[in-house]
Amino acid sequence: MKSIRMIATAGLALASATLLLMAQPTRAEAADDGGAGRVERFPYSGPPPAASAVPADKLYEYQVYIPPTHKRSKKWPLVVYVHACGTSADRMRLAGAMSPIADSEEFLVMYPDNGANCWRALGDEPTSVHRGAGGDADIIAFMTREAMAKYNADPTRVYIFGASGGGFMTSATVAAYPDLFAAAGVMAGGGTAMTAACMGFPERDDPAFAKTMVDRMGKHRRVVPFISYGGTADPLGEKSPVGGCARRAFVQTMGANNIINPLQGGGRYTPDLAATVNGQVPGGRSWVKHVWRDAAGCLVGERWVVNGMGHDVGGGHPEHSDVKAPNSSKAAWEFFRRFRKTDTGGTCTESRK
Repeated sequence: MKSIRMIATAGLALASATLLLMAQPTRAEAADDGGAGRVERFPYSGPPPAASAVPADKLYEYQVYIPPTHKRSKKWPLVVYVHACGTSADRMRLAGAMSPIADSEEFLVMYPDNGANCWRALGDEPTSVHRGAGGDADIIAFMTREAMAKYNADPTRVYIFGASGGGFMTSATVAAYPDLFAAAGVMAGGGTAMTAACMGFPERDDPAFAKTMVDRMGKHRRVVPFISYGGTADPLGEKSPVGGCARRAFVQTMGANNIINPLQGGGRYTPDLAATVNGQVPGGRSWVKHVWRDAAGCLVGERWVVNGMGHDVGGGHPEHSDVKAPNSSKAAWEFFRRFRKTDTGGTCTESRK
């Protein structure tokens, strides 16, 4: 058993004055995950979490990976990567091996941490899945905004990606704060409001979950480009015929997008069957990438299905992920980089810049 295997278990007001009082890093250190940059760690310094959302052993903090070429004078993209249940920001950073990609592509990565616990969205805990309720979604949004301000991140290019329980938390956070993130994605995790029961959900439940996502977005609702990644041997990923939580999260978000930005006479966001990609990792697993586009032909979604993969990170660190699978961090970044928050929605979702 590899040490990083993901474990599956069944008004925040942010004024600019608050951001000026950002926590200072507790320490800076060289990365240990193949990146040439450094890692800086910060305690959570926002409003006290809602009491019902915080077990006694929960300690919130976050870390930021900074590539060696970063200069605060230039606005870089920021990827928020939410760890799985039973693991931590450190181990998620190691397993996902996103740092070398951040070095070459020049973006920052922020890893929120809750003391290696499960994020509360996995059980759809009310304070943690609604904006302004004082739980995990608010805390991640605060950390994100603080990191954006500290490193002068580009506010139009902030993305969020989560694994397993962190996938559920990602879905909940982007539903609570759709105005904060340009695009989102999950790996082996479900959608907002689903809980781990999505392992047995039939397709007939999808429209209701899409509506729930729109309702939770409230007045901030907007189209969210979305990527999912899952294995066919994982009920939290793409296992069939029922379940497949990553698949359910993807369908939920595409359904929500069609509610938010409808097209007369049919859905604006639909699968592009001609653009389906089949691939094979040399000596490893085969995979399929399903592509969704809007009516103008612009990309809005990718759904990665990895044949035979279980509940794991794909193609990351050689000792802490399934190296026979395509690189999940690379897939996520190659998708995210095509979107700016200012360009999503309308007739074309994809950024042309």
